[in-house]
Amino acid sequence: MSEGTLFVKDSRTSRQYEIPIHRNSVLASDFQQMAGPSAGSDPADKVSKGIRLLDPGLHHTASHESKITWVDGENGVLLFRGLSIEQLWGSDFEDMVHLMVWETLPTPEQKETLRKDIATAACNIPDSVVKTIQSFPSDGPAMPMIIAGLAAYMGAGPTYIPAFMGGPIYHRNPGKVNKAIIRTLAAYSVVTGLACSHKAGTKFITPSPEGTFYENLLTMLGHIDTSTGRPNALHLSCLRRAGVITVDHELTNSTFAMLVTSSSLTDPLSSLISGLAAAYGPLHMGASESACKTMQKIGSPENRGERRLFGYGHRMYKTVDPRIDIGQTILADLQAEPNPVFAIAMEIDRIASTDEYFIKRKLHANGDLYVTFFYIGMGFPADFIPIMLFCQRLPGYMAHWREAMGRDIKLIRPAGFYTGPTTANPDVPSKLPGEVAVPLKGAVELAKL
Repeated sequence: MSEGTLFVKDSRTSRQYEIPIHRNSVLASDFQQMAGPSAGSDPADKVSKGIRLLDPGLHHTASHESKITWVDGENGVLLFRGLSIEQLWGSDFEDMVHLMVWETLPTPEQKETLRKDIATAACNIPDSVVKTIQSFPSDGPAMPMIIAGLAAYMGAGPTYIPAFMGGPIYHRNPGKVNKAIIRTLAAYSVVTGLACSHKAGTKFITPSPEGTFYENLLTMLGHIDTSTGRPNALHLSCLRRAGVITVDHELTNSTFAMLVTSSSLTDPLSSLISGLAAAYGPLHMGASESACKTMQKIGSPENRGERRLFGYGHRMYKTVDPRIDIGQTILADLQAEPNPVFAIAMEIDRIASTDEYFIKRKLHANGDLYVTFFYIGMGFPADFIPIMLFCQRLPGYMAHWREAMGRDIKLIRPAGFYTGPTTANPDVPSKLPGEVAVPLKGAVELAKL
């Protein structure tokens, strides 16, 4: 039963309240009516303002309604716009973008239009973006290059920035929203390719107006079959399959960070930069880089020892992650490519999946760990793995941003829970002068402080 009434009795006042339950949730604002006597209480507790809800990590708090992704962790179900991974098997990046952002799989004509629009936008690379990324030390981490490159894209297109244009331009304006999404998708692929070529010391290969998103991405990344001059066919297949299983995962840390920024009605590049910064933390997508570097230190599968194992267990799932089965098919294809780190990853997965410690605790590898294995197998350096993970989730991020631009938005500004002093320390003297000039209606009057 999802509907009902929550009966609450406040022992401080003996008052009783009835809180409506809708879809097994209650409105936090309904608790504001539960004001208590403020006499003798700490002013920071704001007793007269009603009950506050404290939820560190927001694990039990829903911030908004969404119809993008359904995750049933108890039964291992994952649906994107009502479609399962199996139903989306073989979908291209353009298919997933259209599904996630515009809610339906595209017709052939819609898919071609979308492909062309993204490719055309990707071919229009501002010089300032190239110079910005090339200004970084080539042996430095890639993520700052990506973030700076996206910021340079913002600077090169000021008409896409709401504040610069004098106010909101995207809220409930689907035409501008759609155009900005295309530009954002293209921008991310370009800065990823530019950063990769800069770090490798190779010439940047520009995208083709005739290429798909993944074809152009692999081209810019230098993953080219030397015999054909075309993107590596195996890597292209892996990207397409990985893109289906990692396109979104409900309200992740980086998605929420992006939506916090979006709530101030920013452009999608600004919002994406916020999501990137959050994703790169070692408790989110940055864990994939840490896992890869740990495997590099191990050296070979024969080197046993104790290490912290990233990527096992998932807060959302109490059973096997539904993304694993497809992940295993991609790994099977990549096994033919020699890579010592990849061999270590496969051995870790084999041991952990049969170890009693993991079995008893129902700890399974999550889908993101398998995707980390993909990129190791494809030869990506460690610092590019979180960047590629983020890239695969672009359709999901843009879907959440577009959804946000279409609903009644409230600026996300949570209440604080203050635990410090509520009066000034009397032992510290004021440093203000006795009298200061205060402008008032064009005149200057003296005010006593």
